[in-house]
Amino acid sequence: MIRSMLRAVPFVACVLVAAAAAASEREAALARMREAVAARPAVPDQATTLARLAWPDGGVSDPLLASIAREELVRYGDHAIPALRERLRSGPPIFGADITSALLETRLVVTAGRPADYVPTIDDALWSGSPEAARLAMYAMRPYRFYRPSLLPMIDRGLEHPELLGVAIRNLAQFGDDRARFFLDEQMRTGPPDCRVPAANALAAIGGLALEPLRQATLADAPDLRAIAVDALLPVTTVSELATLFEYLGRHATDDAARVARVQERALHLDGLLQAHQAAEAASPARD
Repeated sequence: MIRSMLRAVPFVACVLVAAAAAASEREAALARMREAVAARPAVPDQATTLARLAWPDGGVSDPLLASIAREELVRYGDHAIPALRERLRSGPPIFGADITSALLETRLVVTAGRPADYVPTIDDALWSGSPEAARLAMYAMRPYRFYRPSLLPMIDRGLEHPELLGVAIRNLAQFGDDRARFFLDEQMRTGPPDCRVPAANALAAIGGLALEPLRQATLADAPDLRAIAVDALLPVTTVSELATLFEYLGRHATDDAARVARVQERALHLDGLLQAHQAAEAASPARD
C-alpha cells in the first residue's frame, strides 16, 4: 500500500501544479479585466468595455479573459443590455448566439420589472444574429406577443433558414397577429411536409381573418390540403362557418369517412344552436 501511495505522489503533485497554474492564469485575467473596467468610471462605459472584451471585433484571442468578462457583464443586469445590443448590431455574427444567451441570462439578475430595451434587443437578435441566435430569440420572444415589430423578422428568418421555419410558425400561432395569415396560408398549401399542419393550426389559433384561408382550403381540389384544413378548422368553428361546413359536405362527401362524420356532427350541432337562437329571438317581445 505504501508503494501505491508513493507512486501516486507524482500524479497528485502534477494535479496541484496544474491547478495552481490555472488559478494564477485566472487571477491574471481578472486583473486585466479589472484594469480595463477601472479606466471607465461610468457604468454604461464599463458594460461596453466588458462586452468588447467578451466578444472582440477581431475574434477571441484570450478565451479566459473573454469568459470572465462575459460572466461579469451578465452581473450588470439591465445595465448590460445596451452594450449587448451594440455587440449584436456591430459585432462579428459568429458571436450572435452567445450574446443572445447572455442577454437572456440578464433576466436572472433583473428583479424589478422588465427593462424597456430588453424586448427590442431580442428583436435585434432576430434581425442581425446568426441562425442559432435567431432560434434563441424566437423562443425568448414567445411571452411578448404584444411586440408586433418582431412579426416580419420572424417570418424572414423562417424563410431564410428552413431549420427555423417550424419555430417561426409556432411563435406566430402564439402571437395571434392575423397579418401572418398570408405567410401561414402559403406554408399550409406548399410548405415542407412537417410544417403544413402546424401552419394550419396556427391559422386556427389566430382566428378572425386568419380563418378565411382555412375556409377556402376546406373546399380545395387537393384532398391532402382539404384534410389539413378541415382538421384545423373544425375545433374552432362557430355558426359563421356553417355555410362552409355544409358546402364541404355537399362537395366532398366521399372524403375519409371518419372526417366527414365529424364535420356532419359539428354542422348539425351548430345548426341546432342557430335554430334555437332564432327561435328565442322570435319569441322575445318586440322592442321599440
